[in-house]
Amino acid sequence: GDILFQCTNIQNKLHKLDPETYPRDAKTAYNMESMEVVKIFSQAESKGMVIKTFYHSHPEHDAYFSDEDKRMALLDGEPTYPEASYLVVSVYSKEIKDEAWFAWDSQTRSFEKQNH
Repeated sequence: GDILFQCTNIQNKLHKLDPETYPRDAKTAYNMESMEVVKIFSQAESKGMVIKTFYHSHPEHDAYFSDEDKRMALLDGEPTYPEASYLVVSVYSKEIKDEAWFAWDSQTRSFEKQNH
């Protein structure tokens, strides 16, 4: 079966420490705690599991794959996790309004919306 892991969004902490490098706070950006990510990948690997999906919300915004999402999902122009999909959830007034799934398309070399 699948397991859901939740990561701490440390964007507010980064923004407070260095607002020039991290101009956005957690209302409009996310940054996963790196040690939590390492632990999750270690646990998954030890159990023979693979990371299938990364998810996050867009509070008071639509469900789309933003430029920031792309930047966080790429390393030197290549997807960090090419087999993983990305779920973006739109939340308005604390209610889920929409969701959108995205995956890397090696032919278009971009993250394309998927039907789920």
